Amino acid sequence: MCAATTNQEPGINNDALVDGRRATSTTCYTDGSVKNVQKLSMLHRNFNAFYSLDATDNFGWKLAALGDIDGDGVVDLVVGVQWDDDGGSNAGALYVLSLETNGNVKNAQKISMLYGNFNTFYTLDEHDGFGLSMAALGDLDGGGVADLAVSER
Repeated sequence: MCAATTNQEPGINNDALVDGRRATSTTCYTDGSVKNVQKLSMLHRNFNAFYSLDATDNFGWKLAALGDIDGDGVVDLVVGVQWDDDGGSNAGALYVLSLETNGNVKNAQKISMLYGNFNTFYTLDEHDGFGLSMAALGDLDGGGVADLAVSER
C-alpha cells in the first residue's frame, strides 16, 4: 500500500481513494509502514470553504501532484471528479488545490463547464466523465504553471 510507483513522490500513495467524497493521502517510512494519513473531504482539510460536493461526484477517483504552482514551497494537487454534474449529468470536473504545509486546502479552483473558464475552449456533454484520469505534464507552454493532460470517457 505504501510503495511509490512511477510519477509519484517517494513515500506517498497518490491513489489511496477511500470513497467518492474523500481522498486519503498516506506517507510511509522507507520500510513501507504507515507514518501519517490525511483525509481530504467536505468535512476535513478546509475544502468546504471553497466548494461543496454531491454524494455521487466521485471526488478523488484520480489525482495528480502538480508541484508547487503557487510558489509557497508546498506541493499542490489536481483532483478528478468524474461524475460532477456541471454542464450535464456526469459531465465531470477537476479541482486544483493549493495546500498548506499541514494538508489543509489554502485555495481551490474548480474547472468544469461552469467554473475556471473551461467553456471558452471546450464543451462537456452529459456522461463525458471529464477528470476520469489526469497527469501533470510540467510547464509545456512556458507559462510558469504545470500543464495537465485530462481524459474523459
